[in-house]
Amino acid sequence: VEAADGDLATAALNAKLVDTLGVRAEFDERVTKLVGESGSGDAPRKFAATDYGAWLQDVGNDTSGKPIGVVTIAGEIVDGEAGPGVAAGTRIANVLDAALEEELAGLVVRVDSPGGSVLASEEIRRAILRHKDAGIPIAVSMANVAASGGYWVATPAGRIFAEPETITGSIGIFAVIPTFEKLGAEWGVSTDGVNTTPLSGQPDLVGGFTPEVDRILQASIENGYQDFLERVSDARGLDLAAADRIGQGRVWDGGTARQIGLVDQYGGMNEALAWVAAQAELEEGDWHARYLGDTGITYNSMLRDLLFGAADQGPAPVRGDMTAVLARAQQRYASQLGQDLSRLMSVKGMQAYCLECPRILTAQSAAAQDQKAASWLVKLLTD
Repeated sequence: VEAADGDLATAALNAKLVDTLGVRAEFDERVTKLVGESGSGDAPRKFAATDYGAWLQDVGNDTSGKPIGVVTIAGEIVDGEAGPGVAAGTRIANVLDAALEEELAGLVVRVDSPGGSVLASEEIRRAILRHKDAGIPIAVSMANVAASGGYWVATPAGRIFAEPETITGSIGIFAVIPTFEKLGAEWGVSTDGVNTTPLSGQPDLVGGFTPEVDRILQASIENGYQDFLERVSDARGLDLAAADRIGQGRVWDGGTARQIGLVDQYGGMNEALAWVAAQAELEEGDWHARYLGDTGITYNSMLRDLLFGAADQGPAPVRGDMTAVLARAQQRYASQLGQDLSRLMSVKGMQAYCLECPRILTAQSAAAQDQKAASWLVKLLTD
């Protein structure tokens, strides 16, 4: 570990969390002693090295045997064909539909999402069902978060895998439409008029909704929740009352979710792929993973950032001492505040979104979220 943090680095050494302290030049010198000096190494590094991405590209992926499709649903589930950083319902459905022509031996759905749009979640679920109708085995592999809409899209699976620490559940529906009748009353602003029906002039954001509109909106939400319960009930072999008892927006960890029947088995991608292969009666070596919609190289981005941070593999990781780490943590709280405010003030239709789940911020969206948070805070302080 680098000795930049002084006493903290020494404490880590004393606690036997690390073997030695030093700077990057000393690390390079140690590696040179282990692997030998090479004239092709860049100064001050004297050992030969290859960027991780270039090495993976040279090694290539195993494409022997039959393909098992892998589709990733990561980030907030949104309508349309949005790009990376969110799980766009139409885009993912199109990827799945295109794969129907590839005669896949099976399908693994990797979910790392707190949910989002009900319509987009249903669009993805129906696309997965089209693969199920083709008679191939389907498994879901849950990552850190697979809740609300993230669980909605998991319901077609024949087997659901999760880790004990996975956050899942949050079976529920909500919608938010802001009105400002109380604020208007405080400022002496009101509305009036003659309406022919209780729905005329609605929505009235200053005067508020009529009781009839309130009942229509509430009935729509309750109907959406009933649809969610029916999907869970059918998929997990539960009666509706049992599904409701573990629903109502409750969030479960993976261990508890397995006990109450929302998850079948502990495991990750490897276990999910192995299960699908077994269901398809394929031996080891008779199949390979085919990542749907992926035209680039996939590898562990955290490992890449920690070890390499190569310029051609995206931005290098942001480093700093303990003060910088804590400062960035506080900045993320501000980002989350801005994101939550934006969600509550935006009209996006019915949402199956886990409000209690940790936010998933991609590298592409983190800066935008920070800027959004700053804008909200400035507006709140100046209005």
